[in-house]
Amino acid sequence: MGKTPIYLDHNATTPVSPTVLDEMLPWLSRAFGNPSSGHFYGKQAKQAVLEARARVALLIGAQPDEVVFTSGGTESNHLAILGSVRASARDRVLVSVVEHPATMSAAEAAGPVDRADVDGRGSLDLDVLRVTDRHAVVSVMHANNEPGAVNDLAAVSQRCRAVGATLHSDAAQSAGKIPIDVDAMGVDLLTVVGHKMYGPKGV
Repeated sequence: MGKTPIYLDHNATTPVSPTVLDEMLPWLSRAFGNPSSGHFYGKQAKQAVLEARARVALLIGAQPDEVVFTSGGTESNHLAILGSVRASARDRVLVSVVEHPATMSAAEAAGPVDRADVDGRGSLDLDVLRVTDRHAVVSVMHANNEPGAVNDLAAVSQRCRAVGATLHSDAAQSAGKIPIDVDAMGVDLLTVVGHKMYGPKGV
């Protein structure tokens, strides 16, 4: 009874790796500047943020100035989906039926929601996918944490582009595990979560 159980739920979260912890420790102790401050400590922190942004951009094939840090996946999904609807004259959101609750709740808060079916493997069923000119944003996860299905986002993007809809993808389960290139995939907005790939929670 006193033995520690073996942890096998790395799709839910991962422990912080020793390498990540080593990089974090100076910023949790002696390096404490506000990156918006103009003094030495602020400039030091600003440089660290710029370097972190460049690393994330490299991971997903983006430009550093396209990377926005948030407090986690839920905030990122809400920012992407609600922001897309509020910036559009359109009112509908299209999501797959297997999206994470964070995506579903954001879609439901944004406006009327349409749900796209998946096939027997858990991938988006492209044969029945209908993106219309009423959809402000389409949100489809890149990889499903349960069956492991990986969606063909480039194919979804073509349909979004044809009607001027924004494509968002929650890549929490795929980033750091399989290659991602947002330009090649045609993804407008992508959610990446640090604690799914040995980073800290809250980023």
